[in-house]
Amino acid sequence: MITGINHLTLAVSDLERCIAFYTGLPGVSVRMRKPHSAYLEAGTLWLPLVVDRKVRKVHWPNIPTLPSPWPTPNCQPSGKD
Repeated sequence: MITGINHLTLAVSDLERCIAFYTGLPGVSVRMRKPHSAYLEAGTLWLPLVVDRKVRKVHWPNIPTLPSPWPTPNCQPSGKD
């Protein structure tokens, strides 16, 4: 039986934008920061963010997904910067 989640790693293309988004949510803070990664903490959840410029941009229909408890950030460059 699953009793909780220890950590969930997200591959992101824009680390700064994702850090800004997630730390804007109540209870989320940065615990560790490196040039290409960051570890965020939200209660007992560790949320590692790792830069992956080749991050998949389409849904794979054979992999089931669950709804996120948080809003989904647009961590892709907007082109407006």
